[in-house]
Amino acid sequence: MPAKTAWTNELTRLNHALGHQGPFLRARPIRLKVRSRPLEDGSRPVDVFGHFDQLERVTSRATGVAITPGNFEIRLPEARAAAEALVSRALEGDDTHAPRGWTGRMKPSHGILARQVKDAKQFLIHRSDHLGRCRPRQLETQLRWLAICEARAQTLGRELSIRLCLEALREHYGGISGAPYKQACGILKKICERLGLPSVVPDDFVPRYRYEPQPRTDTPSDEEICCELKAVTDPDEARLIYSVVVYGRRVAEIYYADWPNLADDGDLAVFAAKNKKRATSWPMPFGDEQIDLQGFRPPRWDELASIDAVPDQTKADQIRIEASKISRLIPRRLGCTATDLRHRWGAACLTDPRIDEDAYEIAAAMLTSMAMLEKTYTRELREYRKKKKASRHQTAQG
Repeated sequence: MPAKTAWTNELTRLNHALGHQGPFLRARPIRLKVRSRPLEDGSRPVDVFGHFDQLERVTSRATGVAITPGNFEIRLPEARAAAEALVSRALEGDDTHAPRGWTGRMKPSHGILARQVKDAKQFLIHRSDHLGRCRPRQLETQLRWLAICEARAQTLGRELSIRLCLEALREHYGGISGAPYKQACGILKKICERLGLPSVVPDDFVPRYRYEPQPRTDTPSDEEICCELKAVTDPDEARLIYSVVVYGRRVAEIYYADWPNLADDGDLAVFAAKNKKRATSWPMPFGDEQIDLQGFRPPRWDELASIDAVPDQTKADQIRIEASKISRLIPRRLGCTATDLRHRWGAACLTDPRIDEDAYEIAAAMLTSMAMLEKTYTRELREYRKKKKASRHQTAQG
């Protein structure tokens, strides 16, 4: 059974009406169908099926209308009107096939809009290559956002602008509260800046999406992690898993950590290619398990290490592959994810009485913001503040 989409109910209602009210071809009803494969801009064309030729078979015709989750309520009636016009032409004996080479979106090859789109595409491609961390799929998504804006500009006969682009994205996503709209908004601002256009987002288009972290209630205790780690028989594998547990790093970050200069007290310098920041992380031991990491190197370290600079695309892709292997290894050995272990590290730092670093230092060590720390570790922060208050009280009494 096909998956239900945003327009399923409306399409069913329209087809029901066409089945009873007509128009009819060869005394048989027509019906509308949305293509499963989207166009470049993410919209999906609507076709009409019926007995358009003289043979006893159902054939399809393009209505020239494409819909998105944000505009289907307006565009489906337009598709019905176009389908009825095709039926009228068929009854009069006219050819109802689309013109040869017709794509539903004939794009101009010259003019201001064409130059804007060309410059914007070149900017996105250059930006992706320069960052060295933008996956091909991410670039494809960004180009699709641009195509959505281009299609709206063509429809309205206007040039690109921040308002036009955000109108197109709001319509495409059905609002301004989703994460994709927020991500697209950020990219379109950069495009407008590149094109020398005003890039201030109007108040009625400011994204309303807010990240709400999910509480992690299934993270194993230190004792359980310790027990599972002792069962790992391969010493190299055990050190690899231990390095993720004890430092709470994102798995890819162990290739950006300065293992050759690991301090005697365990402090570890880490470089984040994502935001080009550096931080120092410290070990948070658990249970009675202690593994010496002096001399430790992750798999393929010699060819993939990137301690002080953003790697090129090839190396970044290889790091992601190795990180994915580690991400799959940890659940098999410990029964939890690497993200659970990162959460465990942050929670332990905030609540362990042996840790004197303040919350801002902990956020910096995790290469995240204080705002994200507050959202993710609300309960632990309450314990952290109680701990600090008790410590100040003891100091004052002493």
